[in-house]
Amino acid sequence: MNDGLQRDDQLDSSVSIKPEKTPFVVGPGIVIKGNVVSELDDPDVRMLVLGRIEGDISTKGIVQIAKGAVVAGNSLIQAGSIIVSGSICGDEVTVRAQLLVLQSTGRVTVGSVRLPPGGLEQQRGSVLEARLHMSEATFSPSDVPTEPKTHVVGDTSAHVNPAGANGHEPVIDATAHLTSTAIAG
Repeated sequence: MNDGLQRDDQLDSSVSIKPEKTPFVVGPGIVIKGNVVSELDDPDVRMLVLGRIEGDISTKGIVQIAKGAVVAGNSLIQAGSIIVSGSICGDEVTVRAQLLVLQSTGRVTVGSVRLPPGGLEQQRGSVLEARLHMSEATFSPSDVPTEPKTHVVGDTSAHVNPAGANGHEPVIDATAHLTSTAIAG
């Protein structure tokens, strides 16, 4: 199936990232503590996680979690498509998507996964530990909220600790809220 989604186990120089379609990238060694909500309507917009997000994600687009990257959710990881080469974890977390792709290095260890029939692609070696629900009524792109459950962080309220909690990784305590002006500006 050629649906245009990147399915490599790791991102390398052969992967072309289009800035206009990838407005949110968490780089390697970066930790985001907070929820990430996108109100962009384009299902081809990609959030690329190479580092770590400790919080929930909600988008109509694609969330790609690279090999070695981690999303540690609080309650909900929701996207049109989720491609996992790294890991998603959280005992109380629900993962909802139209398509969940688990690469050979992908690991999803959560409370539940909700997908439509045919919405799971799993490679040999990947791990899925969750209660799996597959039905037509599990997810619609219109389910993505346009307002974050937490406050929108402006320039003055984000806190960056360059040494991080472990003295190595930079940590950003923030809630990201993506809008069309965020990528145009």
